[in-house]
Amino acid sequence: MIVLATFAVICLQILLSIKSYKEKRAAISNEIRSSLNNAVETYYMKDAIEEFVTVIDNVPGRKFKSFAEDIRFDSVKHFPLDSINIVEGHKTKTIAVSSYQIIKGRIAADSIAKIKNIGNTIYFPLRKESIKLEQLNFRLKEGLESKGISLNYVVVFTIQDSLPKVIRNGTEKTLTDTIEAQSVYLPEKSNLQLLFKNPVQLVWKRSMNGILLSALFSLLIISCLFYLLSIIRLQKQNNEIKNDFVSNITHEFKTPIATASSALEALIKYNALVDTEKTQRYVLIAQENLIKLNHLADKILDTASMENSRLMLHLKAENIMLLLQKISLKYKTNEAAKTIRLVNASNELFADIDIFYFENAITNIIDNALKYGGNVIELKVTSTAQNLIITIADNGAGIDKIHSSKIFEKFYRIPQGNVHNVKGFGIGLYHSKKIIESHGGNLNLISNHPAIFEICLPNA
Repeated sequence: MIVLATFAVICLQILLSIKSYKEKRAAISNEIRSSLNNAVETYYMKDAIEEFVTVIDNVPGRKFKSFAEDIRFDSVKHFPLDSINIVEGHKTKTIAVSSYQIIKGRIAADSIAKIKNIGNTIYFPLRKESIKLEQLNFRLKEGLESKGISLNYVVVFTIQDSLPKVIRNGTEKTLTDTIEAQSVYLPEKSNLQLLFKNPVQLVWKRSMNGILLSALFSLLIISCLFYLLSIIRLQKQNNEIKNDFVSNITHEFKTPIATASSALEALIKYNALVDTEKTQRYVLIAQENLIKLNHLADKILDTASMENSRLMLHLKAENIMLLLQKISLKYKTNEAAKTIRLVNASNELFADIDIFYFENAITNIIDNALKYGGNVIELKVTSTAQNLIITIADNGAGIDKIHSSKIFEKFYRIPQGNVHNVKGFGIGLYHSKKIIESHGGNLNLISNHPAIFEICLPNA
């Protein structure tokens, strides 16, 4: 459900981004259309005006409305002396000028405007029917630049029975969009078109903020999803590790408890107390298992204390070689089928250690090698100016790389082969690493095949 919901949100963000892009594209097209129409309006209102005509009413006392109704017009085509030829609603008609006085010229118009009580007067400009595309193009460029639009385009003007006039801005040949100018000032039966290619870069630029926010939001959702999935997977792994630990510890505790219980039961039921030798043997069995049980409990408590605080160490300069010889001898006695080999040229290499905890760290690593490694375990000590280095290697199958970063985690056991048939809690290497780090050193797996562990301590 989480994945589906996230997918739906991402799809929605994509749709919104596409919608935003289309809206920006349409908005830019509208701005281009507006720029074209404004350019036409400005051209006819300012650039195409060639002359002014002033019409003065010769009928005394006539109301201005009656006077103006006869000469209302859109544009003037010709200017004879006896009439005004006008275009009204795309229809041409001629009005006689017997009751009007017509004066031509801007200077005259300006002079008449200063005379008071002259009567009904109308001023209007005369315009040419043709278009100067260069001037129109100049106005169009001004309008586009004011809106921040850089455009490759072609302007095409056609009028009845005439060849089209064309002016080009830019070298772009693929022009996919067309806009037709809408203006009352354009001559009858004429057409002005703008052919252009929609400025994709400008559309993207204007849409970028929204698209980036949408992309960031989508990435945030995806990141949260992956983070959530990683937490779920980690919790699942932790649950598996804890369940495995509970299963192992239950088995580990049940064995000495059952053995001690059996020995005590034998003492009670089978009159073993009469037989001194049997009594001693059963008591020793019970004692050994209770000691083992106590050792297991201490191990669990040590794990908890290591998690919460640093170990309280009693450091003292100790001969590491003597300690390793002692450990090797113990294992040679108890593990006759295995070969424990100490390789070193020197008999005296000292380091500041807490011998109790440090011996535990070494034995934990060797125990792991005995359980999961081969038949030969090799201990080697080297010394540099700054560090004393102990390596513990075995000739077993090694450790897969996918487990390398996890083997020092608390309760982690490699789920491979018959590993879970071997007794243990998955805390041996965790203990060892914590102890070595408390000594100011490091414990690392430096080789997977074969498995080689390295202890690095500061020199005494």
